[in-house]
Amino acid sequence: HYDKILAMGVKAELAVFCKGGQIHEMYRSDADSTLSKKSEVAAIPGDGGWIMGKCAKIMKGNCSIKFEESKTVFTLKIPAKPYGSQKITTPIDIKTFKLPDKIWGIAIDDSKIQMKLLGKFFEFAGVPSDRVHVFGKDADEIMGFVDFVVNFMDENMGDHVLLIADENLDVTDEASKHRTISGSQLVENIRLRLLPEQEQFLVALIRSANDSSSDVAIYNARAHGFLPKA
Repeated sequence: HYDKILAMGVKAELAVFCKGGQIHEMYRSDADSTLSKKSEVAAIPGDGGWIMGKCAKIMKGNCSIKFEESKTVFTLKIPAKPYGSQKITTPIDIKTFKLPDKIWGIAIDDSKIQMKLLGKFFEFAGVPSDRVHVFGKDADEIMGFVDFVVNFMDENMGDHVLLIADENLDVTDEASKHRTISGSQLVENIRLRLLPEQEQFLVALIRSANDSSSDVAIYNARAHGFLPKA
């Protein structure tokens, strides 16, 4: 009966999304019906297409169907925002902005000078020195950073944490073999291990001198934002 559906044109396409209707009922007659009793029993009237259309409309989208000679094409269109596109639109006055009370500052960098600068950064940002943890003095601290942060978030549920990670962390293992660890990947692993209710108290930023649009896109995908290393 597909040839008859094709002959119906737009009527058939609209009928799919009508409540309680079936296409074959629109062209079948007692004279030319070749449906067996078995197929008649199987063809139970339903509202599947009508329900799909309603759902799509609620989600501000639409669905359609197209009957072609060799195929049937069903299309569902739903508007979606790219990941990370929902930014804060409320203007922030940088003169009056302050970090939450009792916030923790956690950072990691493989440079001793940068570690000291990060400590100063937290101080200027208003984080008490006794609530600041800066890591990166050796390979053990870098390799154990993910476990430390995850355990720290477990032990300090409800406390806000500002985390800053250098992107390129150089380490040398016991065999004197040198390699570079990605700070953004460490942050990504941390986020994967945290519960959603824990991550809402965390702001993780990637600090790097590599600030090309492609690099920043990677940082923003793995962490919550990018902090220029200037």
